[in-house]
Amino acid sequence: MESMDSESMDSKSMDSKSIHSQNICSRGNHPSRGNRRRSFSKGFSLLEILVTIVIFSLGVLALAATQVLNITGTGFNKDAGVATSLAQKRLEDLKNTAFSSIAANTTGVTERGMNVSWDVTTSGTAPHRYKDVSVTVAWAGRNITCYTIITEP
Repeated sequence: MESMDSESMDSKSMDSKSIHSQNICSRGNHPSRGNRRRSFSKGFSLLEILVTIVIFSLGVLALAATQVLNITGTGFNKDAGVATSLAQKRLEDLKNTAFSSIAANTTGVTERGMNVSWDVTTSGTAPHRYKDVSVTVAWAGRNITCYTIITEP
């Protein structure tokens, strides 16, 4: 009987070990714990969303700064185009003036809100005289200068 008892004890201890090991194994696969872990892996965390918003905001700010530079550059280019046109017009007017009548005007004249002035330097000896002409158009602290040489006919 005793052997039976020891055998039954051994089988009980075996059963308790196998049950215990089943409990350990089943803890890792517990349905409620597995679902909780899965729910954390779905979607984005608050930190991830905040980092994304910050990066996106920096990109938008960079684009806005670029747009401001584009608008400023466009305004300057418009004014520079007008100034260049005025300088070329004045050079053509001076080319169409009699050679002996071409003279400097350093005080300038105002056209389209811009100051147009020109300087004339005569060089050479007759019949090979020429005049270096520079026309400067100034506006809002900026200026453009165009040059030409007019020869004696």
